[in-house]
Amino acid sequence: MDWVKTVNDAIEYMEDNLTEKITLADISGSVNLSAFHFQRAFTLLTGMSPAIPHHRIM
Repeated sequence: MDWVKTVNDAIEYMEDNLTEKITLADISGSVNLSAFHFQRAFTLLTGMSPAIPHHRIM
């Protein structure tokens, strides 16, 4: 699995849904991962929680 592409796809999903109230399950589902595995991969690659970029972009 290309983890960098997966995380980038998730960030794109967050950007595309800025006006929506999305959950970790929504984001992880958009890249076909469990919330647990997505959060671990996202944090490992970005150094931050998946919730932080969504709030920073807004």
